[in-house]
Amino acid sequence: MQYPLITVITPSYNSGSYIFETIHSVLEQTYPAIQYIITDDASKEFPADIIKEVLTCENRGNIVAWTVLHHVKNVGTVKNLNGALHHADGEYIFIIAADDAYDNVDVLSQWVKEFQNTHALAITSYWKNCDVNLCDCQCIFPNPSDAHIIRTYTPERLYQLITELHFQKKPLPIDGGGAIAYSRECIDRYNLFDETYKLMEDYPTIATLLKDNVKIYLWGGCSIKHRYGGVSHNSIPNPKLVLDFIKFKEQILFNNNTINKKMFFYYYIKYYLYRACASLYDILYRCYYSHICQSHGSKINSSILKCIGKIYDFYRKI
Repeated sequence: MQYPLITVITPSYNSGSYIFETIHSVLEQTYPAIQYIITDDASKEFPADIIKEVLTCENRGNIVAWTVLHHVKNVGTVKNLNGALHHADGEYIFIIAADDAYDNVDVLSQWVKEFQNTHALAITSYWKNCDVNLCDCQCIFPNPSDAHIIRTYTPERLYQLITELHFQKKPLPIDGGGAIAYSRECIDRYNLFDETYKLMEDYPTIATLLKDNVKIYLWGGCSIKHRYGGVSHNSIPNPKLVLDFIKFKEQILFNNNTINKKMFFYYYIKYYLYRACASLYDILYRCYYSHICQSHGSKINSSILKCIGKIYDFYRKI
């Protein structure tokens, strides 16, 4: 097996102490040629000096280069990742969030081997959904049925299925985030990631690849342990993410020639209902976190919070 330079990127935003678990899971990897980039998106407290000390003192020699980036102003997940990609020199690009961890020490070695065996542009993997301490594995994705779909469906058929499932509010068979990795050729060809989105980098990229008839391979190993209840999960979803989901619906609806007229009209109506809900949700969310509402005590905040909850519930049920 050859060991080309690979790049691991950890995007961070208010990750707290979780980021050190992520860093250690990268440092423990057996792969011998890793460029590690940590890029923070204007966290309130980002321990850059401590992180640099850890990377210097605990490096086992497998991290051949590292960079710690810190944005003074919040730019969103997508621009944060694209900024890191400008520094990436690896043949393969892996992304792991600052509140997740690799499943075992051989993840990167086995993943790179899969790239070399398949010559794939993108490879997804299995991943574990764990508790907040990354101890109890609650379930593993994709399930056997979804794994079969990823392996056997053509890109065109998988793209059509993703369109249908997304508008039906059903789980998609293929996931993104830290569970998918890209080759340098893929990055250069498609200029990842789409900055018209703020927080969602994975689904738009997956849709773009599938629509261009790119096969996304499924590696049989488990890549990450995802911290359910970490920074990416919140009882009040960020409206920017909700708006990103609306934009994604627009992307797969108006750029899809496989939808028949009857289903297109049905999805078209749902799309505008989604947009209306998302806009109202965004306004109330801003009110809830504004200084004006905070100064009027808990009663008005409680009322706004209830409205936000009802709108979001309605949005999820459409």
